[in-house]
Amino acid sequence: VCFRSLATQLIKACIENNNFDNLPELISITDYETLKKDVFKKMSLEDFLKNSFLGENVNKDLVLNLSKAIGRDTEIALCNILVSIEKDDFDSYRKRQTIAIILKDIGINSEDFLIKNLSSDKNEVILNSLEALSEIGKDKSIPSIETLLNSTDEKIKKRVKITLEKIKKKIKK
Repeated sequence: VCFRSLATQLIKACIENNNFDNLPELISITDYETLKKDVFKKMSLEDFLKNSFLGENVNKDLVLNLSKAIGRDTEIALCNILVSIEKDDFDSYRKRQTIAIILKDIGINSEDFLIKNLSSDKNEVILNSLEALSEIGKDKSIPSIETLLNSTDEKIKKRVKITLEKIKKKIKK
């Protein structure tokens, strides 16, 4: 208990000083409930991830370690962040790509969440989901993606074709 308390205090200090080097070890010492109560406070995990680790440069190792300590809630928060990115510039693309790779590395199946988002009424959500599925999608996502080939939006059609091509290429390997 004493080590957890000390680890929690050190985590807070590291985050406040933007020094993330020792966080993976510290996070492994504490537990999610303590992190929520003492570090996140009233901030949601999603906001915490956005503000702390998913800024200009995504700290992939740190997010992976955080996900080990927290579990499925990290996956849900990352998926929500991924589909909510509205900009279509290179930095946003890189962030979406990195989050998709993190989701893949976590080893938890986010594919179902992303497939559900293909029926969103927001084009950005659909495009972001397609982009992530091109990284982590498997054959089960193909039928849902193919339904978007009839979309009236040219950006969506183009992204659908790219996504299908990437997934089918991975399946053949």
